[in-house]
Amino acid sequence: MAIFVVVKKCFIVDRFFALYNKCQLKMVSTRYLLLVLLVSLTIRCRALKCYSGQKFIRGQKIDETTECSSRFDFCYYFTAEATLINKIKRAGCSTVRCQLARNTCRETTISNIPVKLCCCDTDLCNKG
Repeated sequence: MAIFVVVKKCFIVDRFFALYNKCQLKMVSTRYLLLVLLVSLTIRCRALKCYSGQKFIRGQKIDETTECSSRFDFCYYFTAEATLINKIKRAGCSTVRCQLARNTCRETTISNIPVKLCCCDTDLCNKG
């Protein structure tokens, strides 16, 4: 009978430490998960800054900046080579324009006018 009690106590002690170790592991995992979550929220909550405005004369630069209002926004830069003198440039924040061109540039021709749209997701990345 005494051996059975000792074995049972050892089993209970072993189960306690196994459970304790599992709880500690869960606490550590939870702490790391919370840390990762806080860091990711801090990164995505900061507003994206983009160059913003439009120009119509070749050689003019867009130098105004703005903070995007949506966390899903991208900075975009649009150009159209209209004539020898006119090069239409437009820049700003957009979610819709950049659905297909995320962090890339897309080029096409519309009515014999070369058009280019570039989208990016880092601060002031849309300087053209």
